[in-house]
Amino acid sequence: MFSPKIFDSTSPLTVKEVASAVKIDGFEQWLSSQEFNADDPVIVFEFLTLNYNDKMRIVNALVNNHGQKVPLMDVVFKFATWPLLINARRNLLATMPQYFYSTAGPASAFRNNVRIDHPTYQTVRSMVITYCSEKTDSLNVMPYEFFEL
Repeated sequence: MFSPKIFDSTSPLTVKEVASAVKIDGFEQWLSSQEFNADDPVIVFEFLTLNYNDKMRIVNALVNNHGQKVPLMDVVFKFATWPLLINARRNLLATMPQYFYSTAGPASAFRNNVRIDHPTYQTVRSMVITYCSEKTDSLNVMPYEFFEL
């Protein structure tokens, strides 16, 4: 879905540049209509190997953890603050460890006394979009592997 080339830019990007890299219908219009401040991260997910039911479990868990789902886009969430985004990750890791992966080698977790082996391949790719300044409409984009251990 989104182009990793977007991470090559070290300078802030316009809404149009970000939207063209994300490649989601309606995303540019939504992004340009947002009122941001420096502490409003938007996270975009690309579900690589998960089926629809697993994806929807994650979507619902993000909403239940203060993620504002963008209408008609099950892969874009806006959080009011960075701490809320970080806490959402912690909560999902504690309650849904099976969706987290480790590319550094085998890893496992226990939930309800049952061992869960984490995949050793990337299951979900993600990036975060933040606002640079209220005086410019520039955005920063960075990889943020929400599901990586």
